Amino acid sequence: MRTHRREKIDALRNAILNVAIGRAPGEAQQEVFLGYVDSFTAWHITILRFMEGPIAFAAQRGVEINFAIGGALSAVLVRCFPELTGKAEFCDQIVRDLRIRGFINNSDDGVLHVMMSQSGLNDRHTTDLADRFLAFIAAPRELRVERPDRGILINQYAAG
Repeated sequence: MRTHRREKIDALRNAILNVAIGRAPGEAQQEVFLGYVDSFTAWHITILRFMEGPIAFAAQRGVEINFAIGGALSAVLVRCFPELTGKAEFCDQIVRDLRIRGFINNSDDGVLHVMMSQSGLNDRHTTDLADRFLAFIAAPRELRVERPDRGILINQYAAG
């Protein structure tokens, strides 16, 4: 639970930093995006990032995906997050929430369960709107300090 709260706090902090350095959408879009940060769970954000490129997402986490003839996104998701095993309805609800907000480029709520080729599994399943939202809640490049042992940190001195 603490990790999930941390992810939402990080998203909010990053959004504020992006506004402060002038790297944010217009004011109305900022309000909408901040509302999403408030209403989304950490799983919404995680699954949205996953949907940007599932195989690449898995590789970044050291999870090997080798479906010779393809598979379903749900199988890739569960390999990345074993704690989601047996929680198909939960995952479908998250995807439905994201699709309703215009973040998923597939009109089928069951997109996680559709058999896809290997290239289909790695396709981008998000929209340009989703990309703008994720950029809004990402740590600004100017303030990032990447450390292999701790991930992306915010340079406290640069942040002020």
